[in-house]
Amino acid sequence: MITYIHLIPSLHAGGGENLLANTCEIIPGNHIVICFSKPGILSKRIIDKGSIVFYPFRRYIDLIRTLKLIIDSLYSSKTIFQGWMYYGDLAAILLEIITFRKLRCRCYLITTANNINMSIGSRIARRICALASHISNFPIFAISESCLQSHVGIGYNAKSLSILTPPINAKSDISFLEILERRRLRRRAEQSIKLLMVARFDPVKNHALAFKAYEYFQGRFRLDLYGSGMNRANEQLKILINRCIPTASLDNLVLKGEVSNLISKLTNYDFILLTSLNEGLPLSIIEASQNAVLSIASNVGDVIKAASGEGLFYPSDNINILIDRINQAIELSAEDDKKKSSSRYSKMCDLIYKRSNQDWSNQVYKELFMSFNV
Repeated sequence: MITYIHLIPSLHAGGGENLLANTCEIIPGNHIVICFSKPGILSKRIIDKGSIVFYPFRRYIDLIRTLKLIIDSLYSSKTIFQGWMYYGDLAAILLEIITFRKLRCRCYLITTANNINMSIGSRIARRICALASHISNFPIFAISESCLQSHVGIGYNAKSLSILTPPINAKSDISFLEILERRRLRRRAEQSIKLLMVARFDPVKNHALAFKAYEYFQGRFRLDLYGSGMNRANEQLKILINRCIPTASLDNLVLKGEVSNLISKLTNYDFILLTSLNEGLPLSIIEASQNAVLSIASNVGDVIKAASGEGLFYPSDNINILIDRINQAIELSAEDDKKKSSSRYSKMCDLIYKRSNQDWSNQVYKELFMSFNV
């Protein structure tokens, strides 16, 4: 049986981390995760599925175990090192190079290469990975076509790159019609629409734009914010909220933070909001589509594909068009309450519900992932 040693910077509830957790569940084999930071919200989920997690920079015993694991892998033909995100990719590549390719490695790119807010460390790591891709012929996965092309554009070896469509968490067990009826009843009771945003606190996620839109509408819609750093303990987040929302009541702005069971909550929302400046293939949009949640999203990366072609899209960082799209969302929902299943809202929800159920196959991911084992 193959042993996969996954190298990843953190285990917070981000897209890459969730993708790793899904991989540990779907792909048969022994999974060992080397996390460069402290335990995160996904640590328990990974461990509960039978995988092992080491924290070599937090625990002395885990550092010893990691070094032993690397040494043992030199004598095994059934061990693959898998890098996740740029720091993980760099670690995997360096291991292959310094062992003169006795260790086999591969990498997974989960965002496009257009992120202007990336840290200097990530830029350096990415540049080394790009150069190394021309020296060593290790496989590199890209989460989407835009992800692949953008990395080729900054110097990655096109011959090493392949698209690996991600697996998606299962949809809710609530029926489509029941989902819509629950929303209608809630909207009538609350007299407003309910949005969620799933994004870690990071400049590339552009929370400032979401807050400015909330300020413009004076809190007429409910906005729940999920993700790492989206909590009241984050002082930078508090400063951003105070700067962007000087007059509107914050009663309808709710910080949910990291959660491990987001799928079960999706059916409570009318729309999912994405304000990112850069994305590869947003898994939260795909998961929302599977649960008939329409997107109000910046048109970056492969966002429209993730939303199964239906939604309210706008140019990245354009507050005026975002405001227009939210107005459309409010009107669509009001029309849905009046006309029920004949409304455009219901038809759009039905389309994404059906299309997303067909487009994202765990079996396809499994077959492609394992085809690179040899």
